[in-house]
Amino acid sequence: MKNIAPISLCIILLLCSYTLSGQKGWTLEMCIEYGLQNSLDVESTKLQYKQGEISHIGSYMELLPEIQHQTGWSIHPQPHLTSYLDISLGIFNGMAKINNINLKSTSLEMYGQEIRQAKYELKISITQAFLDLLIAQEMVTMGEESYKGIREQYIKSEALFRGGRITHSSLLEIGSQKSSEWAKLVEYRSTLSYRLLHLKQLINFPYSEDLFIVPDHYMVTGAEVPTLNVEEIFTKATELPYITIAKLDILREKYSAKILYGGAMPLLSFNMSIDIPNRMSTLGFHITLPIFNRGTLLTEIRNTNLNIKHRELELEKRYRNLYREIDMATLQARTCYEQYTASLDQVSAMEESFKYAQKEFDLGLLTPFDYNYTRNQLLKARSESIQAKYKYLFQLKIIDYYQGETE
Repeated sequence: MKNIAPISLCIILLLCSYTLSGQKGWTLEMCIEYGLQNSLDVESTKLQYKQGEISHIGSYMELLPEIQHQTGWSIHPQPHLTSYLDISLGIFNGMAKINNINLKSTSLEMYGQEIRQAKYELKISITQAFLDLLIAQEMVTMGEESYKGIREQYIKSEALFRGGRITHSSLLEIGSQKSSEWAKLVEYRSTLSYRLLHLKQLINFPYSEDLFIVPDHYMVTGAEVPTLNVEEIFTKATELPYITIAKLDILREKYSAKILYGGAMPLLSFNMSIDIPNRMSTLGFHITLPIFNRGTLLTEIRNTNLNIKHRELELEKRYRNLYREIDMATLQARTCYEQYTASLDQVSAMEESFKYAQKEFDLGLLTPFDYNYTRNQLLKARSESIQAKYKYLFQLKIIDYYQGETE
């Protein structure tokens, strides 16, 4: 970027002053890292993942034999001690246990993707709040500079009025402009306070501690627009967690269907019972044939197949929405970049116009109305330039998230 907005230079000087004073400056990445470490939503998804791990291990344990020991006292036909050791092992159950392992494994992977999704959403929220706060900081800096300038101009106007070079009404108009810009500065500071509080709440930062954010270099000077290829971005974006979650949801539903199909097959099990006092044992194989269960199993299978189709449609919907979002994001990035570069030119032109108006007003060749109009146009151009820059930077960050470059 060849042109650097004057307001950005003020931000750089402000950052230097804070650095020299020893105050810690928080970058976007630092805020994101802090927010991820203190997020209850992320922590909740991690607990869900741990529950999934326990369930996954439990699915393997179901492959082991079941062992029970029974001890009792029998009084008929004569008092005697009974003690049995029963061992039962399922040999074939329609692959239900294997499919259940696959189901739990898929669920565990899905929980891992939900952790990524929670982090992904939090990163976007923090990025938006961070850039909004930078806007507020620049607006306050701009407002302070502007108010300082109009206050100095008012002092000059008082001298001109005393010298009879301007009328009392002209002095009042300058005073009115000074009051107006003070009101704007108060509003800018209020917005800054609210946005700072919002960022603190978002990353769970202690309210009693100061949080001073600092922009990266590209946030100050503005980043050059990169080459944006929708197809390439979309290809990378298909690995985003909320797309992967939809894929895993389909796979999980298919394993559920296989488990139900297994319920329609014969079940083969091995049983062994040991009579410990009499040192006797019995061995046996048992086959269970499902014959009729009032159509319950068939109903569940049909519903599961419909669920699979529903989830496949949901995945396709996410693909299409993702492509539209990327297409719109790249368009907005280009548009915002053009608006930002145009705004820099406009600010430069308005600054030259205001310098000329300032000289004419001091010589009494320009009315206060025209002077205030030129000044307001300059403030408006600077404000729009600030908004355009950070809107463009946010769009670039969104595209980075789509491509997984901030994992």
